[in-house]
Amino acid sequence: MVNMRDEEMNLPLNILATVAKESKLQTGRNNAAECIKLYLDKQPQATGDFLLGVQSLPEWLRDHAVVHTHVQEILNLKIVKRFPTSILMIDIFMLLLTIICFELSTQAHIDYRFYGRDQDPVIPVKTSNNVFVHFSIVGGSYFLVREFIQMLSLANMGLFNSWMLDVSNWLDGLMIGLVLYYAVAMLDGEMGNDDSFRLGVAITKGILWSAVISFLKSTLVDFAVFVGGVFYVVRRLAAFLLALGVILLAFAQMFLIIYKRTDICDLTVCIQQQQEVDQGTRNVLDRVCKIVLNTHASTLETCALDPFPHCTFTDSLLKVYTMLMGEMGDETRYDTEPVAQFLYVAYAFLIVILLSNVLIAIVTDSYGVIKNERAAMVFWSNRLDFVAEMDAISSYRRRLINPNKISLGGEADALNQSQTSAGTSGAAAAAATAGGGVEEDYDEDGMPKKRWEPVSDAWKNLFSLFESREELGVSIWEFDFWLLMFFRLLAVFVLVPLWLAVGLVTAGWLWPPQVRQFLFVQRKTAMSRAEMAKMVSKQIDELKDELKGLRFELRGDVKTDRTDLIAMKTQIDTVQSSFINDMDSIREIMTTLLEMTREQARGR
Repeated sequence: MVNMRDEEMNLPLNILATVAKESKLQTGRNNAAECIKLYLDKQPQATGDFLLGVQSLPEWLRDHAVVHTHVQEILNLKIVKRFPTSILMIDIFMLLLTIICFELSTQAHIDYRFYGRDQDPVIPVKTSNNVFVHFSIVGGSYFLVREFIQMLSLANMGLFNSWMLDVSNWLDGLMIGLVLYYAVAMLDGEMGNDDSFRLGVAITKGILWSAVISFLKSTLVDFAVFVGGVFYVVRRLAAFLLALGVILLAFAQMFLIIYKRTDICDLTVCIQQQQEVDQGTRNVLDRVCKIVLNTHASTLETCALDPFPHCTFTDSLLKVYTMLMGEMGDETRYDTEPVAQFLYVAYAFLIVILLSNVLIAIVTDSYGVIKNERAAMVFWSNRLDFVAEMDAISSYRRRLINPNKISLGGEADALNQSQTSAGTSGAAAAAATAGGGVEEDYDEDGMPKKRWEPVSDAWKNLFSLFESREELGVSIWEFDFWLLMFFRLLAVFVLVPLWLAVGLVTAGWLWPPQVRQFLFVQRKTAMSRAEMAKMVSKQIDELKDELKGLRFELRGDVKTDRTDLIAMKTQIDTVQSSFINDMDSIREIMTTLLEMTREQARGR
């Protein structure tokens, strides 16, 4: 049922996505979330159209879908295939290659720009460093082509807006542009200002390492949770940081105004002017500074080595910030001003003691909220986008290789023909279409059936050497045992390392599936805190209903027991009355008999 299609060849998931996009009320969204859960519980087949359907869901509903175990199993299964694995490996290879080559080339080019031009002979950076520059261009060009293919694949799926709205894509584009620009600048040798070149290269290196963080975040779920937790904590700290900034500005200005035009600050400012004159950035000293320097000539060396930090606003602000980090310094520097001593004590209590503990409390509470919740949803959404992109590229590649099987313009006809002639279901036909004419078989859980892979069997056979001696049935005194030990050592020190190295060189293509699963299969995320709260709330409501039912049953039992007690009391009263009446009758009879006996005795 979940794999059936309507007349327009839409899966139930596509229809749900269309309806959910029009839902604005919370009640409707809750119903849609419950529908997607029930649908995924039935384990629909993992076709390409299924992944596209999950991608087409609105973001609030897709978050519910990607944390479902069935979707996560599909993504884990598809990510360990050779093509997606090789793309991931090539991405990290090229990223590290770009970082290393860009670092080496820029280091040498900075030397050339600031020192090589003035020397004779000129430092031969432009010729000896071109190899690293060219490798940097290769890395930037690879990511440019990679981004272009991603744009085309998403546009082909009708999801180009998702690419435009993804901040990581803009980060990748900025990284590509900066790397290629500064690589060309290094080849030219004279392009751009030297100081702006230094600043731009520093920014580019920061963006390159940010790309590494983005790659790890989209590959490892634990790292994604950690990074997501960091960003969530920073957002939660907005009010705290605003209050902290106001307090730091206040203390910086108070310290500044207290020491304004004091001897120690006049001397510090005049020493800075003298240093500027010595360096040639200033023509002459002020008249006041000449008098101050002559008056305090004996303390010039001490003040030059340890200038007072509250003589300018920037120095004062920097000092209170470093005091926040724990660098309180020598407290005796405020001995000359009692008000400054009071401010120092107030700052130590308010900032160092109080606000530091508040910061720790906020960070601890915020990180506990985000863990295994929103960040995990973002990770699985990113993995969904990557897997769907790889499926689209693979499908397009297969169509180019086998254009006669299914043409790009005749998919609907091929689908109908496949349904009519072979009698396959809509889902199977869709799988054939999405796979470029290669129909996949699915097991009862909706997963593609595993095909026989000789590489996987070879890996299993290799590790079967490490089964216990009892399982293999060999004794330590037998020749087979020592032969087995030889093959074990050969496997550990030669075969396995060589196999892993060859797989690494081929970007994971020759790795056995077990290795790819070890590297890229991520643990299935536990239910989020919101889902846990919803489940607990549902259980509490069920318990309340059960208590209400028990209360009604108890009330009915009490009423029944009360009626039985009243009936029993009535019966007891009746028996008691009957017993009393009988006793009265017996007493009357006995009295009559006694009187008759007495009368007989008198007659004698």
